[in-house]
Amino acid sequence: MEVLKENLPEESIGGVNLKNPLQNNENVNWKIFANPLKYNLLDELTLIGKQQYRIYISLSSEDEQWDQFVLSVQGSCPFQLSGWASAKETEGWRFLRIIYVCNNAIVAGYQILIKKFPLIGKIAYLNRGPVLNRNDYSLLKKILTDLEIFLSKNNIKVTVINPPESPREIFEGLKSLYILDSSHRLINAEAEIDLSADEDILHRNLLRMRKQNIRKAETYQHKIIEGNQNDLESFFNLMSETCKRNNVKPNPPSLNAVRRIWDYYHNKMQILNLYKFYIADELISVILAFEYQDTFTPWKYGWSGKKSSYKPNDVFHWELLKLAKKKGFRKYNIGGINLTIAEKFLNHKQLTKSEIKSSTFFKMGFGCYIKRLPDSILLIPNPFYRFLYRFYTYLKIEKESIKKLIRNNLNSFLSFIKTLIF
Repeated sequence: MEVLKENLPEESIGGVNLKNPLQNNENVNWKIFANPLKYNLLDELTLIGKQQYRIYISLSSEDEQWDQFVLSVQGSCPFQLSGWASAKETEGWRFLRIIYVCNNAIVAGYQILIKKFPLIGKIAYLNRGPVLNRNDYSLLKKILTDLEIFLSKNNIKVTVINPPESPREIFEGLKSLYILDSSHRLINAEAEIDLSADEDILHRNLLRMRKQNIRKAETYQHKIIEGNQNDLESFFNLMSETCKRNNVKPNPPSLNAVRRIWDYYHNKMQILNLYKFYIADELISVILAFEYQDTFTPWKYGWSGKKSSYKPNDVFHWELLKLAKKKGFRKYNIGGINLTIAEKFLNHKQLTKSEIKSSTFFKMGFGCYIKRLPDSILLIPNPFYRFLYRFYTYLKIEKESIKKLIRNNLNSFLSFIKTLIF
């Protein structure tokens, strides 16, 4: 299918814009670190190997130097780019961005979001960080130590950390210092497709049900159009309708938030695009997709709920998958999944009716493999709060055993009362 274009970025290959000045090291003026309005020097140190480092706090909500560094690290997360901090300001989050500089170049750092909640206090969220471009254990140890100090100085009650996929030493270092989060079930696996295979092999890997649903597209007129900022309201409305049907809150939570994300990730960075799926001339579904490094990620979607018998979302994803391959991307990442259901699916084990209706079943039906992510980490400095969390986790994990114990003891107690009465 030919994808019609509206306001497409110029000269983009595999998600990397050839005309984006942020991706040209020659355009970066590293002397900007001396600008007190943008950077505040925190510390100077010499680590093993006599490498000299400077540690700065980045003061600007959007920081081109930091963005350049994140873009250069393979496997980094687009939510570590500075524009994400700017976008989340609409939801009451503020940011803390720490950078480590060696030889006038950023070599490591992280961007963490902070928000104050009633009763609890300040909560911090570090998503896919810290970001490093070198394997230096002494530097990593310093970063993890500094992280705890910065969070303590900011009076953070709880910090949730989703470690990056690599280097693995980051996860191991965090795990040794803090608590593995076993109760909140944050995403620890994603469904992903290797696009290096030929299209006929990709089609062969589809679940038979998916093939049948995609074949229905031959019976009706449909098209995909790349959208622009004028389509953001339609996208948000369809996403909100979808969230309402699924009994969840929309995220991003407002049209204003969507527009800020679009302005940064599409207009400035050119790594976010909008795709609209029509049946005849009726808009049915919309997908907001990150096209970052070597991966095409359908990030957020909205569906009117109409034309369900046409299986529009099966067709939409299949066409986008082919488009991503044509654009030169190596991976098609459909997002978070339930690891237990996904493993049952791949091992051809019997699935329950609710599991078959799940988003995990839908995603895995496209021939995905499971991409494991590091488990989330919790930092709870207060010993009493830490004890409460561990106790809560124990109760949550052992709740069935506790229920059984109470039920058995209650039955025994009732039997004893009966003997006294009768």
